[in-house]
Amino acid sequence: MSKQTTDEILVGRGDRILTHSFDVLRRHLEDQQHSRSPRLSFMTGEHHRVRDFAVAELPRFGRALPPEHIAERTGLRLDRVGAILDDLEREFRASYDEVGWQRTQACERAASTLGGLSSLGVRNFVVTNKPKAPTEKILARLRLDGFCSGVVCRDSVSPPLASKSDVVRHTMQKFALLGSETLVVGDSVDDARAAQACGMRFVAMSQGYGGAHCQSEAPVAAVCAALSELLPLVATWRQPSRGEP
Repeated sequence: MSKQTTDEILVGRGDRILTHSFDVLRRHLEDQQHSRSPRLSFMTGEHHRVRDFAVAELPRFGRALPPEHIAERTGLRLDRVGAILDDLEREFRASYDEVGWQRTQACERAASTLGGLSSLGVRNFVVTNKPKAPTEKILARLRLDGFCSGVVCRDSVSPPLASKSDVVRHTMQKFALLGSETLVVGDSVDDARAAQACGMRFVAMSQGYGGAHCQSEAPVAAVCAALSELLPLVATWRQPSRGEP
């Protein structure tokens, strides 16, 4: 009897089943083997307790978990929770900066949407809390850097900017942007707050994981379920008869 073989594996991703070739899996494992990631040897039982709790609690909580909440629910001292969160963030960022950024995928029709906005005379900027080096690598790898008039990150200046609002404000100053003529597009509450603080309208992306489309802390001008919906929305807003910028 002949033995059937396959050159694909199935990977669950949310409510979807994706197929990947064994070559992709092999390259991924080689990347893991020859990099510092995953670097889990530093993690104690308490690290795992905090991480496992956060993973389970975040979907229900819907926003960043306060250290006090984690301490109360895990039974750990508040100062210990703070130290563990610092450890986890440091190791995650080291892993992301080295190889994690390579796993970033573009939204569907990202290039055509950004190109369409450019053809309308709209300038596109990337404003993010991610470090500048991996952000620029991501844009270049996805071939989206050519659509961007600027990339501003928290570490674009020294000392680093303290918040997303500061990053947006710095972008306004650097590129002479007017709040009344600028949109912030994002999926997090921080994005919505930054838009409000800088006098900009905010478009919430419901396809993201930040929950900005269902928060009430900051105003939302529109909600898009996909990035491609942004192009007709902006085109409509720019019509002179609407009186919009």
